[in-house]
Amino acid sequence: LFRSEGIHPQIIIKAYRKATSLAIKRINEIAVHVAKTEDTEQRELLRRCAATTLSSKLVATHKDFFANMVVEAVMILDKQLLSLSMIGIKKVPGGAIEESFLVEGV
Repeated sequence: LFRSEGIHPQIIIKAYRKATSLAIKRINEIAVHVAKTEDTEQRELLRRCAATTLSSKLVATHKDFFANMVVEAVMILDKQLLSLSMIGIKKVPGGAIEESFLVEGV
C-alpha cells in the first residue's frame, strides 16, 4: 500500500519499529504487577482475567465455573514451574457442562 504511494520500504520499517517501541512502552506503563507472595490476590486477578476472556465464548453462561478451573490449572503449573502448553482439554461426549473437572497430573 505505502510502497505504491512512493514511500521507501526502509521508511515503513522504521515507522513500524518506532510504533512497536511505543506500544511496548505503553504496555509496560499500564501493566498490573501482582506480588507472588499474595496468593489470594493473584488468584482473584487471574480469575477475573479468565472470566473476562470467557465472556465472549460459548461457555459464557458458565464463565465463573470455568474461570476457577483455569486458575487452578495455572496455579498447579506455576508451583511446578511447568509450561502453559502442559494444560490440555479432553472432550468427552455426553454429560452436562457442569460435570467438567480438572485432572491434575495427567
